[in-house]
Amino acid sequence: MIVRIAVFKGRVKDHLQTDFETHVTHKMLPLIASFPGISSVGVLRTDGGDGVFTDACLALEMRYPDLSAMERALASPERAQNAKETEVLLAMVDDPSVSHAVFKVIGQG
Repeated sequence: MIVRIAVFKGRVKDHLQTDFETHVTHKMLPLIASFPGISSVGVLRTDGGDGVFTDACLALEMRYPDLSAMERALASPERAQNAKETEVLLAMVDDPSVSHAVFKVIGQG
């Protein structure tokens, strides 16, 4: 199992909080869920953090059965469309940035 995490940093503009969550859950989530080869996607809204996550406002957790499935998803038209939706989302955030990490699941409880 492969988990790809996207961490969004910045501060969601106060007057756009509802629009931000609506865009993620109604536009981006269904689009990401349609990526070829994806097993699941989770949307995580932060409630605070420390260290490198002090200014995180959102994380997306995308699970794939293996690296080749993830690579197919990253090369897909659905992912290209999601990149456009991400730009819309980032416009709602002051000082936005996005970082990704890929993890191999080595245990679960």
